[in-house]
Amino acid sequence: MNNKFIRIDRKTLIRLSKDKQTSDKNSESINMTYIIKNPIIRYIWWSRLNTMLKLAFKEQGVRVLDFACGEGVFLPSLSANFKTVDAVDIDIDIAKNVKKEFKLDNVNIFEDNIYETKLKDNYYDIIFAASVLEHFNDVHLIFDSLRKKIKKGGALIFSSPSENYIYRFGRLVTGFNKYNNTVHIHYFGSKELADIAKTKFSLIKKVSTPIKFLPFFDLHNVYLFKND
Repeated sequence: MNNKFIRIDRKTLIRLSKDKQTSDKNSESINMTYIIKNPIIRYIWWSRLNTMLKLAFKEQGVRVLDFACGEGVFLPSLSANFKTVDAVDIDIDIAKNVKKEFKLDNVNIFEDNIYETKLKDNYYDIIFAASVLEHFNDVHLIFDSLRKKIKKGGALIFSSPSENYIYRFGRLVTGFNKYNNTVHIHYFGSKELADIAKTKFSLIKKVSTPIKFLPFFDLHNVYLFKND
């Protein structure tokens, strides 16, 4: 790996996502995270991706998957560090714009559903899932599906909001209210997800973000699991 993290600047993301802009203040879309005017919020969201990439630095990986890639903001970093990058989501319009903008020739983007996916089994060295697993109420099935896609000895690296009192207070202050939004309901906190993942994988490491040496201030937690 090249250990190269690429943060897309705010103006570029606004331009690439202009057709998907929304005025819904309760939406945790790209508008409310990566291109919000508040630099602290932007830093928090970018930092969890950087942490995920750092956890992958010691893993041997050629083929990786960005599961539920969203707007594709992680794709330039993954493209710079891995030989082959697949990305999958049910809405890939902005992700395709990112691929074209940054000329990511080693990135393949699929509009697909994990329940009926054509992605290959026993194929990926690492699967990344950034703040997405908490949106599935049947996350046991999701973990089972992802496990089938990961090679033996491969890794699953995911991040998820802590849902602790600090996170909830921050969401209140910034206007996020996912529980009143049918798209962005959170069924699990990061600890609950990790406990479920432990029944499928082996936990290797957990890192709290944005300040890893202050675990009581964790807004997101990032986990590295192995498919033993």
